[in-house]
Amino acid sequence: MKHGELRLPQPRHAIGFLLLFLLVSTLVDILFALILRFPPTHAPLASKQFYQALAILRGALVSLGLLWLFARRMEFDLGATFSLRPVVLSVYLWAALTMIALGVALSPVISFLLGLMPWLLPPGILSEALFELVRLSRFERAEGFISFLVAVSVGPGIAEELVFRGLVLCGFLSRFRPATAVALTALLFGLIHVIPLQALTAGVIGLYLGYLVVRTRSIYPAIIAHMVTNF
Repeated sequence: MKHGELRLPQPRHAIGFLLLFLLVSTLVDILFALILRFPPTHAPLASKQFYQALAILRGALVSLGLLWLFARRMEFDLGATFSLRPVVLSVYLWAALTMIALGVALSPVISFLLGLMPWLLPPGILSEALFELVRLSRFERAEGFISFLVAVSVGPGIAEELVFRGLVLCGFLSRFRPATAVALTALLFGLIHVIPLQALTAGVIGLYLGYLVVRTRSIYPAIIAHMVTNF
């Protein structure tokens, strides 16, 4: 590396971090499962909302902490790696509105695909967890609902974008053309969601979020758009 040249991630760093992230996340989940158990079935809905909020925020904090340590250890330029470039207010509004439009357009497509391919949402623990997540999002008590809503929108919105449209996308952009880099990042973003239905929708949304970062040269509109779709 030449003197004064920015140190940026390469594809090997992107893949290596994702593997490290999966390993650490799995170990942390196992540890917390042994220490903290989910509230019993007879517990009030608000307590389950709060517990779920803590679990989501825990995952986001693990992601952010690991990402910061990895980036510092590799001595990456943080501003360039994560596209930490402010943009005008209208760009944030545009990102949020187009994300809402994308969500509206995807809804009938998802319903149609589920009718043709019900295996996209297979029975079992994964789908039950998804339905439980939806059920918990219903309003019962303000404090439980608000903590759950903030955790679902803010936590993943920041953590997942810094990981995928930050480190991973930057790593692929160093070797591939923007369209290819965005597609590869979206593919990995979809796969990490595991459940076929979630993987499909996350992959499509990942394409748009990657486009946002490449188009605006900033990660902030993608973070806002991600928060909006989770909200």
